[in-house]
Amino acid sequence: MTTPTSTPLTPAPAPKGWWGHNWKWALPIGCISITAVCVGVILTGLFVGLGYVRSSGPYVDAMARVRASTEVTDTIGMPVEEEFLVSGNFNATPTSGAASMAIPIKGPKGKATVYVSATRSGSVWTFSSLYVDITATQERIDLLGK
Repeated sequence: MTTPTSTPLTPAPAPKGWWGHNWKWALPIGCISITAVCVGVILTGLFVGLGYVRSSGPYVDAMARVRASTEVTDTIGMPVEEEFLVSGNFNATPTSGAASMAIPIKGPKGKATVYVSATRSGSVWTFSSLYVDITATQERIDLLGK
């Protein structure tokens, strides 16, 4: 009598876990989520920083002088509006500070850039230069009257 040949048993494959079933959509969504959080942090920093600069003494005083200047308002028109991005440097402590900014502005008749350079001693900001460059004509309007 012959014995039947036995076939070796192969182990059943291990069941796939959550990652094994879902990696095709979980990986892209995870990457997109991380990217969205990073972009959100950057945009929040940008808006907070711009808000800080736009509420600073040199910025507010400069824009008040720009709007009060008939030469500027005659050239670019009324109302004078600030563009979104302000470039430059702004450092301030309770007793000192320095500001150097370029503020893009526009009116119904054209665009311009306000250039501000100021220092702070105590609680007083003093402009060392404040002028407007008209984009179309390259005309410079000095707002300090020097």
